Order: sequence, then structure tokens, then C-alpha cells
Amino acid sequence: MNRTVDATGMLELLREGVPSKRFSNIPSPTLSLTSDHDYVRYLNQLSSTVYISQGYQLEYRIKFFACGKQVNHDHPTDTLRHPDFIAVRQDHSVPVDSVDDPEKSQAAPKFCWSQVEATGENKSKGKSKNSARLQAASYTGYLLQPRPDLVSVLGILVDPKEFTLLLTNACGVYSIKPVTWESSDAANLLCAWIDRLYHPEVDASITRLYKPEPDRIPAPAPAPAPAPTLIASFPSKPTFMIRNMNGKQFTDCKIIKAGSPFHRRTTIFQTNEGKVVKEQYIELTRRHEEGPILEQIHKNGHFPGVVQYESYDVVKRVSLENMSDEPGSVQSECPATELIAVCGDEKRKKTRLVMSERASLLMDVETPWEVLILAYDLLEVIRHLYTKRKILHRDISVNNVLCRSEYFEMDPPSDFAKDKSKMCFAAHLLGDKEPEAKAGVGPLATRLMLIDYDMSQDCTKKSAEQEEKQSTSQTGTFIFMACSVRSGQISEGFHFFPPMPQLDPFVETRYEACVPGRLKAFSPNTQHFHHESQTKDIKPFRHKLAYDTESLFWVLLYYFMQAQPVSVPGEEQVKEPLLRECWNNFVGGNNDVDTRPNHFIGMSFPHHLFHSSYKDFDPLFEGMANQLRGDPEVLGVTDRTKEEYLVEAFQRLILNFLFKFHDQKFMHIKKDPNPRELTPYIHWE
Repeated sequence: MNRTVDATGMLELLREGVPSKRFSNIPSPTLSLTSDHDYVRYLNQLSSTVYISQGYQLEYRIKFFACGKQVNHDHPTDTLRHPDFIAVRQDHSVPVDSVDDPEKSQAAPKFCWSQVEATGENKSKGKSKNSARLQAASYTGYLLQPRPDLVSVLGILVDPKEFTLLLTNACGVYSIKPVTWESSDAANLLCAWIDRLYHPEVDASITRLYKPEPDRIPAPAPAPAPAPTLIASFPSKPTFMIRNMNGKQFTDCKIIKAGSPFHRRTTIFQTNEGKVVKEQYIELTRRHEEGPILEQIHKNGHFPGVVQYESYDVVKRVSLENMSDEPGSVQSECPATELIAVCGDEKRKKTRLVMSERASLLMDVETPWEVLILAYDLLEVIRHLYTKRKILHRDISVNNVLCRSEYFEMDPPSDFAKDKSKMCFAAHLLGDKEPEAKAGVGPLATRLMLIDYDMSQDCTKKSAEQEEKQSTSQTGTFIFMACSVRSGQISEGFHFFPPMPQLDPFVETRYEACVPGRLKAFSPNTQHFHHESQTKDIKPFRHKLAYDTESLFWVLLYYFMQAQPVSVPGEEQVKEPLLRECWNNFVGGNNDVDTRPNHFIGMSFPHHLFHSSYKDFDPLFEGMANQLRGDPEVLGVTDRTKEEYLVEAFQRLILNFLFKFHDQKFMHIKKDPNPRELTPYIHWE
């Protein structure tokens, strides 16, 4: 959300939680403001005025630097973009104008994003005001990502006639209407904006850790006076100290992933203990939260294949005296209430989940054999999450399906023993055909770790209000959503329903021994056609287990479309680029049109989609696509409308394939870490 406020409104935002201030002897611009150095020089004059007039006695002052072509280090997204100028904390012992060459005095030393306190953008000639404002706002968003210790950040957009101030948090961007440099409000607004940098809105439970690195401190200038130095330097990746609400402390936490700075603003840390911390800003109105969902899943013991968690908290605004060494926060006098970000009508609270284990991403798994075993195990997990816990994951995606380094097995939850529906993973079914598993591995041994339950739904809650919200709850990662979830419709035309796949005789015997009753529950049936005369909206919309199952198809397609064999030293590898048209049809780009059904499900699965080394997987994908060519909703109540029907069909297809080709070379070809390149664009004359 973007919200424009007037000068009074911006002053209220800047002074929220900060004692009322009056600024004296405020300098006016003495020269025309055009270059980055001009703006930086004037802002530094104002910064000195703020520091002196408020009687601050801190170890630092706020100092502005022009970035020039300097590329900021350590951004979690590895972006090469950077603002025109920045504000940082500078050792107050170095005078602002201590360098003979003023331009060198204002030039940024080598710095990290985690050192930045505010961003500045100089409007380019020819760029519209709206475009420039959006760019300035984007840099404040970039700043939120490496600064999880800040709830909100500040930015400024300047040009020779006027400036615009910005305040950004997870809910959106507040911006002021442009103010001319000569206006009566200008100097006071700018001083209030700079003063807020001495009182940032922080999460007091997380603190940046300073680690001096001599090579990151600029060398002295030729002039007699020293060049500006920063109060602290950071390693190539910043580290943080995180304190849970129960007092437990994690040190040297590194950001390993940062999502969009807006809305959930997900930040993932790795601790020095090998644990993972996940922070998010979630809607106050959210029905289901990840912590309580995981508590429900693990209520009777560790649920196989699901990430284990240590704690879940709603982060509080707490006294810095008890939580942090960071000086001058607006939270120092706040009571222990929920930490909430606000922009207009949108409000989000910060949550923190500590997970006690970590694993590798699916895209880092080396061989198709391992991926198909994970796929089978994933189906087993989502099947039992629904049948035993009434939990639907609703966001099956490549980033949420992880692989442990080795097989992992724990005692099952206590209620599993009472349930006749047994759980069994692929390694136990395959036996000696899976060499990575130890001899005699148990039925609950898996390398799978399914994470990210912040979109999950607990289907055991049945209040009328919840049912009403559920009817419009279409969610997930866009490119992996089931087609019906993306469209919210049942399509017109022919719906084809193939028979339930039958297991090969040897596989059937093994399957019946390990999961008795499943074969009988899903007895053989025949193919069926149905014609739907018109497209229908799915009302009320209800997420289904089949939708999570279909998402796995798109996840596997994503993996195999990009896969190419790893290069072998001494052997020339012929590149086989992926057809750009196929890739574009998969990832889409228009939220209103889903091109996947026509191109990947249709009447036949497209051949030559994969690298030739993986062409033998075509029949498996053809079989899975067949199962998606009809929506069972058009049939009324039949065996095909059972919640587990599609899971069972997919598991049988994968299990047959694993048994039949377990010793074939193509199953064990190692994948190159780099994805296939796309074919060039075609330019028509």
C-alpha cells in the first residue's frame, strides 16, 4: 500500500514515540542543489544541527554519503542496484568537513547494506515524478531486507526544486507531497526526518552484531585530516543476535533468504547452532498461524517428514533496557504489546518461528532418483497430514520441499498406532533398491522435510465465519498452484478420466504388505469422458488435498524442465537450451490467463520438453498429466472424488517407475547446479 500524507501527517509519523523536539539555528541551502554531493553536503549540515541542538552525547553521528558507482555489499538478494546516497552512523570524533576535497568527504567508503540507515534518490532528468517516487520507494524496500532489526526505514527523493520524504514498513510506503526547499516547512521536516534516524523504530529483540574488518575501513586521504570512518564494519554477510520472548538467545545469525520487503516480509536466518529462524509480518485477521499449525501437527509426537520446531512467538515491543544494546529507539518506553507495522488500514504483526533443523532445497538435489523418492514421500506426508490432522498445506513449491542429507526416522506420534491407515515411505517400500538407505530401514524413514505452513489450513475448525472466509481463500505460490485454484473455475469442454493406475505384480505385493487396505480402497475402474457445456465458477471455493497433489506435478515439471547433466571433465557437453515458449507458458505472467493446462496437460504431454538425457521421464509425466485432464467435481460423488484419489494415483505411477527403472543410468545422472539456458528471442523483421 502507498499512502500520501501532508506535512503534518509526516511529522506525526516521524515523531511517533519520540519526545517532542524543537530545532534551532537550522541552516538554509547556501548553494544550488543539483548533484548528489550538493544534497549530501546540505543534509550533513542539517545532521550536525540536529545533533548539537538536541544535546546528543552518542558515539556516532548520522552522516550522509554519495554512492556514485559504488555497489553495496551483502544484500540478501544479491542485487546490484543501489541508491544515489545513503545515511550511515559515523564516528563522531571525525569532523564532517575534515577532508580538504569536499567531494571526497561526501563520497561513500566501501560499505554494506546492513550499515545503511536511510536511502536517498536524486531524480533523473526526463524521469516522471511518479516514476522517480516509485524508484525511491523501491530502495527503502531494499533496505528493509538486510535490516530485520528495523520495523520501518526512511528514504528521501530530491531534485533541484523540491524533496519528498518516505517512511516504509512491511505494510507499505508513506510519502509526503513534494515540498520545495524554500518553503517554511522544509527545514523543520528535514530535521525531524534526520532526528528519527537517531530514534529508529526497531525490533528490540534483534540486534546487529558489529565485527570490525580493517579492509572495510577507507584508507586515510592525502590531506592531513583523516577520512571519515564508520562506527562499525560488518563481515561479508551481516550477523544478528536474536532474543526470543522466553529469553533464549541466538548469536551470529546470518540471513540466508529474504522475501519481498512488503506484506509478509519473510526473513530466514541460520543460527550458529544449525537452527533456522523464520520471521514474518502477518495479517492481524489471519485465521491460521504457522506456530499453532505445527503444534497441531506434532501434538502427539514428531510427525514424519514435517519440519520440527522449537518455539513460536508473536514478537513484542519491549524495553530496550531488557532486550537490546541498540541506543535511542522509539520503543524504549513502549509496553510489552505486539509489535505491529501499520500503513493506512493495513496492520501486520511480527512473528518468529525457530526450527530445530535445516536441509537442502529441492533444486539442489542431484539425481532424478532422489527427487522421485522425495516426491513419493511428499505425497505420503500431505496424505496423512489431511487424514490424521485435517491439515492442508496449500503452498507446495520448490522452496518448501527440502531434502535432508541422510535418512531420518523417529518414533511415530502416539495416535499412529491406533490408526489402521499405515504410513510408509518409499525407502522401506524399495528395500535394497535404495542403496542410500540402511539395511532394514523402517517404514517412517525419509529424507523429506516439508516446511512453510504459514498458508496452511486447519480443517477441523468449522465456525460459520471461518467457512465464509474459506470460500474465497485461494492461495499458494503462483506457478505451482493447481489450475482450478488459479482460475477458481471448472473449465468447459471435455474432461477425460483415465483408470486408476495398476501396480506391477511384484510392486503390488510389496505395497499390500506395507500399506494394507489401500489397494482395496482404490479398486480398478475404467476410463471415462464427460463434456461440460460451460465454464463454471467454483462456489463456494474449498481447498482440497487434490490441489496440493497437483502442485507436486508442477514442482516436478519445474525441476525436470531446467535439469541438465553435470559437466564431465574432459568431455565436451552439447548445450540443449530450453524452448523459451515452453518456459513462458509454464511461468506465465498474466494472472488472468493460465496457459499451463493447454500446453502441459492438454490431450498429450509435450515431448522434447526435457534435456535428451532425461527424455525417459516423458512416460511418467504423461501418466501424471493424464490424471489431471478432468475435474472430478463434474462427476458428482464417485470414487474419483475421494480426497486421496489423486494422491493414490500419483503414488502408484511414481512407485511403478522407481521399481521398473531403479538400475537404469538415466535415473542416477547428476544434475548440473546451473539450469538450462533458454532459446534466444525471435525478432521478426
